[in-house]
Amino acid sequence: ESGVRQFAAVITCTTFSEPKLPNITEAVMKDHEELHATLVHPYLCKYKDEDCVFMRNPTMSGAKGNLEGLKDMVKKAWKLEETFAPKGTKYESHGLLLVYVATHVVNVTRGPNAGSYLCFADSNLSSPEAIKKTSITVKNFCKIISKVNCKEKVVFLDIAHGEKPKGGAFSTMQVYPPTDIYREVAKQCDARVIGSCKLGADLFAFGGGAATTKKKKKAPGAAAAPGVKKPAAKGNKRGSKDAAPDAGGEGAGGEGGEDGAAPALTDLEKELMLAQVVAR
Repeated sequence: ESGVRQFAAVITCTTFSEPKLPNITEAVMKDHEELHATLVHPYLCKYKDEDCVFMRNPTMSGAKGNLEGLKDMVKKAWKLEETFAPKGTKYESHGLLLVYVATHVVNVTRGPNAGSYLCFADSNLSSPEAIKKTSITVKNFCKIISKVNCKEKVVFLDIAHGEKPKGGAFSTMQVYPPTDIYREVAKQCDARVIGSCKLGADLFAFGGGAATTKKKKKAPGAAAAPGVKKPAAKGNKRGSKDAAPDAGGEGAGGEGGEDGAAPALTDLEKELMLAQVVAR
């Protein structure tokens, strides 16, 4: 049994009723299944089944209900633990919350419904109003997670996207995440965030310059956002050219790195290793 009480919510959406949201490769659902098996494995991450929620292609209402239920799940766990604690024990909240979300993000750039939205199986993109009713804003998602009483929080954002839409300045709606989404989620959730790929050149650059040189080599001292871990080198689900410079096509599992380095880990191996590390 793990020495730290651990909770998890794993949400994976790969099929959508909305024609404007392309279905995501089934390999992502296999990631979901392997992550499930790894988290509850008695010798690996050691999460308890009753402390986890796993959602495959949920509707917006289903996803929201389960996310909001995390608060009560954790509250009951702490209440029970406090009840059986030795008399006089000073009780403090602790534990780890891990949240994994794989889906599309729609960005509404202007108007009263402007903002970023996590999409689900029944999300409707016919208008900004419809998006608001059938999706969860990233802001609301962060608000829900921030209310869960765990000392440590880790959020995995496995966001699928293709090439950045052209003519974005004239588009009200984009099936493409904002470049600062990792940083904003880290700040609003008060959590560590691990992203699936790089979404913007200045994502990890603060004050002192860009994170890459003109030759597109990594700067050794590029600063990261507080609470944000640099995402694993990984191609996005749609084969976008906007993947991190060191990502090899649709995933970085090549046969060797630069200067004779050891073979790179596959995308799933990286995610599972990270899950195991943060769970200890």
